[in-house]
Amino acid sequence: MKKPIAFEDAADLLDADHNAVKKMFQEHNAMWEDNAAAVAKHRLAKNICQALTVHAQIEEEIFYPQV
Repeated sequence: MKKPIAFEDAADLLDADHNAVKKMFQEHNAMWEDNAAAVAKHRLAKNICQALTVHAQIEEEIFYPQV
């Protein structure tokens, strides 16, 4: 049986996830400034969307029920 994630662990996970998504946004902005290939920008945008989906799921299923 899986051990439930502790509130502190969920908060740390959300902080790390927030930092990772922030870094991806910074990278995406730099790609626009450098006129990077559309395929690379699209791939990164897709990764950002996936990360935000996971982030929202963590908030809704783990973090907020414990608040």
